[in-house]
Amino acid sequence: MDYMYMIGKNLRRIRKSQNISLLTVSTDLQMGQHNLGNIERGIGNPEVKTLARLVDYYHVHMKDLFDESGF
Repeated sequence: MDYMYMIGKNLRRIRKSQNISLLTVSTDLQMGQHNLGNIERGIGNPEVKTLARLVDYYHVHMKDLFDESGF
């Protein structure tokens, strides 16, 4: 399994389930929208610190990013 792809898909699923736009996340976290989009597409290579900021923002656990049930 490609873990970056899985993490990205889970981040996108979580974001959409909360009805938050990519632009809103990038503005609130002061992160590049392009960078966040790459992470969600599984082509970015985010630092753990970045993932921690995202899970805090979405109020989920880090383990939720590794959930394979959506595949």
